Amino acid sequence: MIKSNNSSYKQYSVTAVVTAALGVSQPALYGIAIPYKRVMIASFIGGLAGGFYAGIVEFYSYAFVYPGIAALPAFISPDESFGNLINSIIVMILAFGVSFLIVLFGKFEDMPDAEIAEIVGEEEN
Repeated sequence: MIKSNNSSYKQYSVTAVVTAALGVSQPALYGIAIPYKRVMIASFIGGLAGGFYAGIVEFYSYAFVYPGIAALPAFISPDESFGNLINSIIVMILAFGVSFLIVLFGKFEDMPDAEIAEIVGEEEN
């Protein structure tokens, strides 16, 4: 979370975003999105924007894969054209960008340090 004042939570958030981009979203979901309801709503709106664009351009997945950057080869069409791959990258950027902008410019209240310590696995002194 860019807006958090807690440095250990910022480190946790960076790790959660990287793992989510690679397809493992549980740390981001349970450590960021659920505790911050506005982030969850922003994720829904970003997913809606990406899904809307995907529907308009008739975006296809040619293999069953978990979502993430590592899954990009599954969006190359069998005739080896890269139009669908480019659309998949646009969908990802659109979904992430809309969510990020909503969180960046939205209202933010930091969690209490005790809750952050529980999420990141630190013990309070």
